Amino acid sequence: MKTSEKYFYDAHCHFMDLSQPDFFVFVNELKNKFGDEAVKFLLSPDSIIDIRNKKAIENVANLLNVMSHTQAEIIQLIEFDLEGRFLTTGKQTPVMQDGIFKIRDFSFDKFCLVPLVMDFNVTFKNFQNLYYNTHKTKTVDFYAENMISNVREFYKTNPDTKLEIYPFLGINPQAYSYEQINEYLEKYFRNYSPEKRETKHASPESLFAGLKLYPPLGFDPWPDDGQEREKVELLYKFAEEMKIPVTTHCDDGGYRIVAPELSWKYSSPERYFEVLKKYPALKLNFAHLGQQYYRSYGVLKQHKWRSIIYRLMLEFPNVYSDISYSAINKNYYKILRAETESFSKENQEIIISKILFGSDFNINLNKIKSYTEYLKIFENSALTDENLYKICNSNPERFLFEPGN
Repeated sequence: MKTSEKYFYDAHCHFMDLSQPDFFVFVNELKNKFGDEAVKFLLSPDSIIDIRNKKAIENVANLLNVMSHTQAEIIQLIEFDLEGRFLTTGKQTPVMQDGIFKIRDFSFDKFCLVPLVMDFNVTFKNFQNLYYNTHKTKTVDFYAENMISNVREFYKTNPDTKLEIYPFLGINPQAYSYEQINEYLEKYFRNYSPEKRETKHASPESLFAGLKLYPPLGFDPWPDDGQEREKVELLYKFAEEMKIPVTTHCDDGGYRIVAPELSWKYSSPERYFEVLKKYPALKLNFAHLGQQYYRSYGVLKQHKWRSIIYRLMLEFPNVYSDISYSAINKNYYKILRAETESFSKENQEIIISKILFGSDFNINLNKIKSYTEYLKIFENSALTDENLYKICNSNPERFLFEPGN
């Protein structure tokens, strides 16, 4: 069912519960390179957990509390938060009142969430050295069916909700054969159509609105190996032909199970130049606007990835980037505005038209108290009204639903 209602879009979030991350693989791999990771961590105190922040443990406890809920319950928590049910004083105003979401002078009929479903399956597990030397593998089907059932449960118990959910399905190509990847694409995107619709009417074959790629799991976006190249090209070709948007992780932190340097090589937007040359119409979103936390010599921050993304935006028609997680820092929007205004007027307009609002909830609770707080930082940012509206409405709407060039 098509709808003409006005949407606010969060183009990058998660409903991650404790059943999803493969903590065993993460801890087991961390054990083998602990010293290297410790040094990198100390050089990046503004990364995932801020060791200078006295509330770091409280933040992690808040995150784990949210993750102890089911995905359906996490969606409900977000709606309750928007409605102000967790506000502690009468001086605070809910961002959603009487079913209308408001930010600055803009009003929206629906609040659209784009949860990225992670596929944590990897080919190397190294569990043979354990006393209980067996490990349960979770594949794309586990994560996909979990999302499908929880979205259904949420709409069953909340038929009048103002939330619309457009999940992206994660596939880690190096963990599957060519035939398996093809089966997943056919199974979950059989009825895909790039148009706005009410989520509660979506079938399992049409619920997923895009694909999610995550290089820090060891996924190379453009591998030299022939068989691995065939698998990734299957994904890109399918997405380009079907007009399916793709979001790829693009900062130097996150859930990483390979050596930092290898993770950074695969996560760099530079790795996608060859991809986009062969698939120039691919709708590709670089998550986190290429944020780099790790510092050169502990002093200077690196911004190379962001510069590369701007180049790709100007060169390829369907390249986008979201500001999820990165925008926790209140100065982030000042930097973003200054960077974009350094371009010519024409190029400035192109770049602004390709930036998407994203929260990275619930992962961002490592550094922030609530979903509402992240929205308030966005509302009170240095962005002009015009650019704020583009970032949370027209840009993500184009990325999600328009066929592209």
